[in-house]
Parts: sequence; structure tokens; C-alpha cells
Amino acid sequence: MPLGDILVIKDGHKTAAAGVAEMVAENWTGEKMSLAIGAESGAGKSEIAHQVASNLFKSDLALNPHFPDELVNRCPEMEIML
Repeated sequence: MPLGDILVIKDGHKTAAAGVAEMVAENWTGEKMSLAIGAESGAGKSEIAHQVASNLFKSDLALNPHFPDELVNRCPEMEIML
């Protein structure tokens, strides 16, 4: 992660991510897909996103997680939106 955060992935994150990954895999048509995970600060969005990516990678589906903080770093004009 670019911000130096340390992810602590617990069983709850794994359970949530498994459900999301299963839903994505069932609905993926071969086209590009965006997945947004939203919740309050500290809710575990990053942990779930990384676990979803890991689960889908194991299923030969690639997912590249991005985070709002990265968008601000890449697109300063988006800072207004956040």
C-alpha cells in the first residue's frame, strides 16, 4: 500500500471478502469491471479489498485495488470531491 498502512486481515474480513469475490466471479462476463467498497473510516475496506483481490487472483481473475487516497495523489483536482 502506498501510504505505509499495515493490514491486519481477520476472519471477518476473510468472510466478507469471500462473499464479495463469489458475487464478482458469478457476475463477471469477461469485460472490465469496477468494484467499489464503501464504509466509514476504520471499517476494514482496505483489508476486504486486498482479500477480495487475493481470492479472485486464486480464481484466475485479476483485480487491482485502488484507494481514495491514491486518487488524490494521482489527481489533485479530486481532492475537492473528497
